[in-house]
Amino acid sequence: MNIFLAIIALLSIIVYIVLNISIYFKRKVAMKRITNLLFLIITVSFFSFSCVSTQSTVDPTKTLESKQELMRLNRKYFFFAHKGISSLYPENTMSAFKEAARLGCKGIELDLQQTYDGVLVISHSPSTWGGTNSFGDFKDCTFAEVQKMKIIEGSQNLSKPEHFPSLEEYCQWAKNTNIITNIEIKSYDFYYKDIEKKAVKIVQKYGLEDRVIFSSGNPFSLWLIRNYSKKVKTGYIDKGSIKGAIQLCGQLGITACHTGDNVSQETINLCHENGVEVNAFTENGKEVWERLFKMGVDSVTTDFYYALD
Repeated sequence: MNIFLAIIALLSIIVYIVLNISIYFKRKVAMKRITNLLFLIITVSFFSFSCVSTQSTVDPTKTLESKQELMRLNRKYFFFAHKGISSLYPENTMSAFKEAARLGCKGIELDLQQTYDGVLVISHSPSTWGGTNSFGDFKDCTFAEVQKMKIIEGSQNLSKPEHFPSLEEYCQWAKNTNIITNIEIKSYDFYYKDIEKKAVKIVQKYGLEDRVIFSSGNPFSLWLIRNYSKKVKTGYIDKGSIKGAIQLCGQLGITACHTGDNVSQETINLCHENGVEVNAFTENGKEVWERLFKMGVDSVTTDFYYALD
């Protein structure tokens, strides 16, 4: 892309100079208009070139210092990579998940949707619009149609665009790792029929019950999960009263509270006193992580796991 823009800019400059010389001697209005257009092309080309050139595709963990710091944090704390390493690769894709594993991350957080024909696919949004070559909602698309969609946004570090993985594809890969997976059931915008039952069956099929946490802000989904499997852990995504969330966890047998704005020393103490783990989300930055773990959170879900500054 950089070379292409540079060639356009260079050719435009040459033509621009030639036409300006012609205008100087012939004074033709039409030529002047052409030169103005070329000037615009040159400006846009150089601006685009500078923007593309400044895109960061550097992996900070390649430096010895960053690797050592990453290893220290990994040994000491537990992180969930939010949608994988979405800072370097398209979010919620196998590339982002595999990068999290490569960096030694202990946990991965992902989001679950369901297609028209009942296949569970991984995506944060219920819509296929964001960053793809297609548009629509997963609930209206067959899995065959979803498989044809290409995720363009965030694919600059890849030789070809990514795709929306199914939960089956992810679990088939995860069974050969030590990754703990936080699967968020996205039953907010739409309620996907039997999504909980299907998700539990896939997790059981690959022997991952002891390495999966199902999370949701919908208590009904978590209640269903607990009915389908007594072995898997569950996490309630709290966006309101922490005391109410703790009470709900106790009533439904939910093992963890996933909280963001309500993270405080009091919150953490209340949860632990009631036998509920605390996962702080979505928290970014080494200083924030250190502070939260010092307060006693059990894990942190982060967007920028790889960024240690």
